[in-house]
Amino acid sequence: MRLALNKSALQRERAKIALYRRYLPPLELKRQELLRRLGVAQAELLELNRRRDEFLHYVRAELPMLANERIELSGLVRLAEVEIGKENVLGVVLPRLDGVVVQVQEYSPLARPHWVDEVVRCMRQMIELEVAHKVAEQRLAILAQAAKSATQRVNLLEKVLIPTTSANVRRIQIYLEDLERAETIRAKLAKGKLTR
Repeated sequence: MRLALNKSALQRERAKIALYRRYLPPLELKRQELLRRLGVAQAELLELNRRRDEFLHYVRAELPMLANERIELSGLVRLAEVEIGKENVLGVVLPRLDGVVVQVQEYSPLARPHWVDEVVRCMRQMIELEVAHKVAEQRLAILAQAAKSATQRVNLLEKVLIPTTSANVRRIQIYLEDLERAETIRAKLAKGKLTR
């Protein structure tokens, strides 16, 4: 698009700059808050990873009897339902884990060894940790994308739109000043010819 070099174009360009400068601070605050929330989400995911690793270490240390393949453990515990809500953070909709329903199949304590109760408890806890981990990963991915988008918008305003529009204003002002100067000179020359 070709830039018109007149006063109305100058007014439009000045209005654009004012608009860009008005939207930049809130957008920058949103970007900073999203980056802060992204850091919190990363810390939560790291905490879940740590808890999962500690739990696996506990299971390996305390339940070596799981290596006995003659005792049937499959089907004892299964994930029945995951309740995921939505949370709005600065216009970004994030998943929120509201609850996990784990079903335990009935079994006879006399037909299985006593340690199966602890295995069932550990399996339940592991399922809950895995679901929480997946939700935390989704939250992190959504926040990362939102922060990236906000950063791109801030950069677009700061590094492209405001400098380009400012350059357009300067260009129009210089052209109009040159035009005014030329008119003044023409008027003086015309006056000089008339007085002669």
